[in-house]
Amino acid sequence: MGKFDGYIIASDLDGTFLGNRSDEIERNVEKIKYFTSNGGRFTFATGRIPAAVINLLPRCSEYVNFPAVICNGMWLYDISQKRAIFESYGDSEAIEKLSVALYKRYPHLAFRGIGVGEIIAFQPDNRYIKQELKSQDLSVRFVPLEQWHSEKFLKLTLRDESELLNRIKNEIEKEFEGVFDAFKSGDELLEVQPTGFSKAAMLSGIRERLRDNGEKVKLVCIGDHENDLEMLRIADIAACPSNAIPEVKEICDVCLCDNDSGAVADLIEYIEGLIV
Repeated sequence: MGKFDGYIIASDLDGTFLGNRSDEIERNVEKIKYFTSNGGRFTFATGRIPAAVINLLPRCSEYVNFPAVICNGMWLYDISQKRAIFESYGDSEAIEKLSVALYKRYPHLAFRGIGVGEIIAFQPDNRYIKQELKSQDLSVRFVPLEQWHSEKFLKLTLRDESELLNRIKNEIEKEFEGVFDAFKSGDELLEVQPTGFSKAAMLSGIRERLRDNGEKVKLVCIGDHENDLEMLRIADIAACPSNAIPEVKEICDVCLCDNDSGAVADLIEYIEGLIV
């Protein structure tokens, strides 16, 4: 028996587990290893896809010991074995229809179709897409928008200034109600994916199955932005780094240090204090 038996920590990546340079904070890693060696289970709940997670964190299999919620709940992924336990995809025809409608209104808006291990785009001259081409995270493949219906997407992401994305979010929720959900995961990043899929839905389902099997589980979630709100609301313990947006801080049980100082390590110390 370990002191952290029954505790599952699900951590967001960007702005939470990762530092300001998208780097692994050593304090977090050491604390997580201590947590898992004493019975705890640790995983990520992220909007990123498996290839991006593994590229960013090549040694994450050393400390992640529970299936990861990937692409905001579209996949459940075993990091150690590098395989999907559950996978789902968006409706490509609906994604194309939405993109065509938005592109007519906002031609400067950056469209990024997220595939299994790549970004699918159609705007080589867009400033945000040019940034993606410089990035080492994922490859970018250009496909004409009118052919997007034949591609395989996990989700759609849109990039532009924050105020415009807020307006577009409202338009999507009104015009595609019941088809897509839209939420911001950064000031200049709007994520669009099928209704019904989320970090919260995946995690609550896992918790329910474990409890049905007789396990006494406490789900602890930590996140910083709008795409973490639902996950934090369903958590048994909700936590956030000090750099979280105000809406996140309002619903959390505890606010910790900032992401660059090791917020996940702080969280483990907080849990340990509850046990003692």
